[in-house]
Amino acid sequence: METIHRQPGGPTVAGGGQRVPCATATDQPAAAGPWERRAHTVRPMVEADVEQALHVRHDAWRGAYGGILPPAYLDAVIPDEESLARAVREFRTGHPGRHRLVAELDGRLVGLVVAGVPRPTAPSARLPLPAERIGEVLSLQTVPAVWGSGVGDDLLRTARELMARDGRDVCTLWVLEENTRARHFYRRHGLRPTGDEQVSRMGGRRIRQLRYADAEAVLPAPREESTER
Repeated sequence: METIHRQPGGPTVAGGGQRVPCATATDQPAAAGPWERRAHTVRPMVEADVEQALHVRHDAWRGAYGGILPPAYLDAVIPDEESLARAVREFRTGHPGRHRLVAELDGRLVGLVVAGVPRPTAPSARLPLPAERIGEVLSLQTVPAVWGSGVGDDLLRTARELMARDGRDVCTLWVLEENTRARHFYRRHGLRPTGDEQVSRMGGRRIRQLRYADAEAVLPAPREESTER
């Protein structure tokens, strides 16, 4: 897989200087951070990245879910020896049909994405497509310091390109209903709700998740029949 280098204020180019299509949506403005104007790379994840990836997840969760999930629940994702050992095992036995990518900046991981074969879930009535065409972004996380810098855009774009190469040209994902920033981000990338929902308990709270998919693949919501005669 090509390593992607994103030049601040310019096009995205691949390792050999070959141009890679840029996202059509512009980044949302963000508070100036230490990495905002520096180039980053997107590359396949390796086992040596696992520990840093855990810290990315921790920082991303606290930033994204700080006002949604209880602090005690978020504190439980702090990396330790047990979680590191478990993460290494999961990496070694990961699904062969899923891509794990990381974004790196100045030798430090600032984001990650896992995408490919979907998790088992009920089919969507508004996605009448062969299962082989559907791919899922299972996880997309970036540290708050790089929000709005294009890191998340490049991770999502690269993951979608890889899924499309595998024949999974329709992207789906689940997002927390209360995570309005993430929902806006996915809408900018051409995804919209399918109308499917699932509710689970996280940290003692009932959390509703919404399924999003490529807008052109989602059937319109059926109109309610009029009761007038």
